[in-house]
Amino acid sequence: TSAALEPREPLVTQARRWAAAAEPTPLRNVTFLSCNANASLPEVLSRMRPRELRAVSVQFPDPHWKPRHHKRRVVRAPLVDTVAAAMGPGGVVYVASDVEEVAEEMRALFLAGGGFRGAE
Repeated sequence: TSAALEPREPLVTQARRWAAAAEPTPLRNVTFLSCNANASLPEVLSRMRPRELRAVSVQFPDPHWKPRHHKRRVVRAPLVDTVAAAMGPGGVVYVASDVEEVAEEMRALFLAGGGFRGAE
């Protein structure tokens, strides 16, 4: 089962529609949640068995350009710590951004915390 966390409710609603209409059969192994990952991820992961998490994907988060807003970026040390605590052996983290600075920062945060290592 996968969980997709997205702060914008209209996108979550549309994703649920697409999953329900998927062909040849509806997607039943994914849950779409409208929430803030930094605020809600610990609760979402607490519903899983310890070390059950196998993969995390952070796709094109808002770059929050202004330095005073960097604290709002999705990938920060507390999120990395939360993911590391729930990640099972061999788990994988994927990060993607169309802003090089943000991509490099996310990668650096995961490499610095939680025992993650970079792809070869």
